[in-house]
Amino acid sequence: MTWLSPWSLLWLGLTVPLVLLYVLKRKRVDRVIGSTLLWEAALRDLRAERPWKRLIPTVALLLQLLAIVLGALALGRPAGAGGVPTGATVALVVDTSASMAARSGHGGSRLERAVEVGRELARALPPAAA
Repeated sequence: MTWLSPWSLLWLGLTVPLVLLYVLKRKRVDRVIGSTLLWEAALRDLRAERPWKRLIPTVALLLQLLAIVLGALALGRPAGAGGVPTGATVALVVDTSASMAARSGHGGSRLERAVEVGRELARALPPAAA
């Protein structure tokens, strides 16, 4: 498997700032509280000197990481080896409606051109697929 646009995989680097946003402590908001019992939890939180908190994997974080990874992989455009595997069946469908009977600028009808292209494709196939 190859990548048609490998530089697009750099989008995976967006996972680092996303995780940092979840790890950094939130800014404190001033609140009015009615009981002194609630002050203990607020003071304990204020005493924490580190700006980091433990990473808690939430559903939102996992979904955002999944979206970034899948988006980066899609932008990288993975491609297989291509080609027709041996023993495969190839079907060619040609439109035979009245619009295909119209003459094109090449001198023949569109239907004649489609049949011609189909024969060229059939000649290009490996012997086992024809």
